[in-house]
Amino acid sequence: MDAVPPETPSGKTPRPAFSAVLFLILCFAGLTAFSVRYVLRTRTGPAFRSRPAVRRLLAGGAPEIAGTPRPGRTFRAGLEWETTENVPFKVPLLEAACAWERLLRWNVPLLTGYNAVFDAGGGFLGRVEYASPDVRSAQCRATVGFLETVRRLFPETPILYAVTPARFGADDRFADGVFFFGNEGRDALASAVRGAGFDVLDLRRDWAETGRRNRDAFFRTDHHFTPETGVWAARRIGETLAERFGVPVAAAALADSAFRKDVRKGAFLGSMGKKFSLARCRPDDISVIGTDAPADFEIEVPARRLRSRGGSKALVDWTRLRGGRLYSDNPYAAYLHSDNPLVRVRNLHRPDGPGILVFGDSFDNALVTFLAAAAGRIETVDLRLGRTAPDDLRKDGPFDAVLVFWNEPPPPARLAAFTGSDR
Repeated sequence: MDAVPPETPSGKTPRPAFSAVLFLILCFAGLTAFSVRYVLRTRTGPAFRSRPAVRRLLAGGAPEIAGTPRPGRTFRAGLEWETTENVPFKVPLLEAACAWERLLRWNVPLLTGYNAVFDAGGGFLGRVEYASPDVRSAQCRATVGFLETVRRLFPETPILYAVTPARFGADDRFADGVFFFGNEGRDALASAVRGAGFDVLDLRRDWAETGRRNRDAFFRTDHHFTPETGVWAARRIGETLAERFGVPVAAAALADSAFRKDVRKGAFLGSMGKKFSLARCRPDDISVIGTDAPADFEIEVPARRLRSRGGSKALVDWTRLRGGRLYSDNPYAAYLHSDNPLVRVRNLHRPDGPGILVFGDSFDNALVTFLAAAAGRIETVDLRLGRTAPDDLRKDGPFDAVLVFWNEPPPPARLAAFTGSDR
């Protein structure tokens, strides 16, 4: 006996053709929206993309759409970036997938891939940070070679290698040594650097001595430590430079009481939180911290053609703190005007203060901003973002100290490029 199609409440049999046409219309609309945005993103200049109507069409996609260059040099690279970052309905689809993972209690990250995220409990996220033994060995060799090059450039200047606080420690048994391998890498690098005769400051141990857990130093949804931790790290580094090498850092300028802060509630969804989405985590608060003492800073960011002068506000990109778009905003990048190959900061209020050369990554954004209050000038180099010629740094000297402060070192090839061993 043939099956009878079910009837709708109105008594009419649903028409498959109508559903199919509706599905095709939705697919066509999504493809059209994606195509328009892709063409605008990759085939037009910044001036055109900055027009109000175009900005509205591009709203909701990846951050800094109006100003960033084409993401890939080839059609395939650009298309892959666009389908990842700007696919229509990305956020609803992501939240639906994360809600399903939450129901399934899925919490198994991959060992490879950027930001392989897992839930460490209580809404605190972690990422794997795994590297093979061969990669770790290459990092150690390249780091020692880099430090030896710096020592040749500045033979009379003390060099301090600072190990950043770790997101997890021995008390995080669920994560450390199971999902989190960052401490293994830090241990290996610290051992190699000490073995080569360089000074090491292990901020992991200093943080443990405060009696606080590792996770207290970090955002819940982002891999960076908080600005409050940046103030603490700047103070410990300043104290160490003064104690070990006699560098005249103004210690009083790094006391907690020397800073003021404005807390932005629920304003920051970090890079890991963007992957887990609001279906699985809550946004972080983020503090905007500046020195409370009289200050006169001059900052230069050559890559952005930026030169600014003023108090602590001059060291902050306030456009990133407007808020309102958790998935595309990055308030942390307000510090030191985000990641740049080279940044120069002069503290004109302390013209006789020490000069410090910093090699760092994005972790130093929330460090240099505060350390500058206790120094005369700071020059910070991010080797991940471009080739900075050693001779140019020597011309910018002399410096009273060199600080290496990166969460993980740049790729060995980038370090080799700095030392000149690639030539």
